[in-house]
Amino acid sequence: MSQALQVEPTLREEVITTEATARVEGLRQLYLNTKDRVVIDILRIRTRVMRETEGHPMITRQAKAFAAIVREMPVNIYADEPFVGWLFCEPRGANLSGGQAISIQGEFDTISTREITPFLISDEDKRELREEIIPYWKAHRVAGSTLPHWTAGYEKVLKIGLLGIKKEAEERLASLDLADPEDFSKLAFLEGVVLALEAAAEIGERFAAKARELASTEKDGSRKEELLRIAETCDRVIVMYGGKIQEIAAINELFSNPIHPYTRALMESIPKLDIKEKRLKALKGMVPSIIEMGDGCKLCSRFEPE
Repeated sequence: MSQALQVEPTLREEVITTEATARVEGLRQLYLNTKDRVVIDILRIRTRVMRETEGHPMITRQAKAFAAIVREMPVNIYADEPFVGWLFCEPRGANLSGGQAISIQGEFDTISTREITPFLISDEDKRELREEIIPYWKAHRVAGSTLPHWTAGYEKVLKIGLLGIKKEAEERLASLDLADPEDFSKLAFLEGVVLALEAAAEIGERFAAKARELASTEKDGSRKEELLRIAETCDRVIVMYGGKIQEIAAINELFSNPIHPYTRALMESIPKLDIKEKRLKALKGMVPSIIEMGDGCKLCSRFEPE
């Protein structure tokens, strides 16, 4: 027996399209005409760090590798782009893992000319893969040496921000009793979180510096101004808590003169070389669930009145 269902009109019938501007069409064509390319920057950095950290806990090695990748990956801003940052440094770039490099090494000389999904790869990258990178991963393909697929906790990132998560990890570190085996087992993970997020917070500075470098030699006045606006945007830090923005400021200003109590608390949790403290300062309590925060100030219960 069949049943007819009444289907409501879709929004597709109401979509209004506009003709792409010359700039948008130019960027579109540039992307479509760019050939896929194998990018080995991440693998190169990761391989070096894994060599340097032999004998350390795997979670520590992963965190150090991530931090090095974020700090050393090439930063590119291409002509006429109003935004910055590509997943693997460049349009149509494809990352290569150690396992993938081993699997396709027999195709290095034909991968750029094969009929289906060809990828460009330089002769120097092929040499480096064959002589330096692949031999390491062939000898070190052990459980835990590669990252599985993962899903980021975006809700938490949006709720308290990267600096908030770092602060939470530092609070948990400060509360550990290292004489307790269970607490000690959490040490490497929490230190890894802090290390990774410190590096992640620096990516904006790298793009800001690149935008200013390009602006210094840009002949077109409007593009020069745009690059300086990009730099200004990348320089800003947004401090979030409870899914709300608490403070926005330039990086240097935020660190030298934090205004919001939560921002000041984040700054006070940073270890200082010239001050010896057994424990870092920590906020009272824990970050509540976003569905239990209620109305009003989300932070009042965690601060002493000023």
